[in-house]
Amino acid sequence: MKARDQKKVCDSGFWIIRAGERNGKPIIKAKNLDNPDSWVTIRSDFKSKAERDRYMKELLEYDFYIED
Repeated sequence: MKARDQKKVCDSGFWIIRAGERNGKPIIKAKNLDNPDSWVTIRSDFKSKAERDRYMKELLEYDFYIED
């Protein structure tokens, strides 16, 4: 999905989430209506990638989260 497409999705009220790492630590980044042009870290206190992935799975059960 390109940035222009992501902005359209955010304008529709969805959150786009992405798993990532910063300095070797797992994080979740997001784009939303408030920040449609840049990725913002929404959570970075995970102890492992597995914990992050479980949390991502929980978020994706809600109707307004989409994984990039």
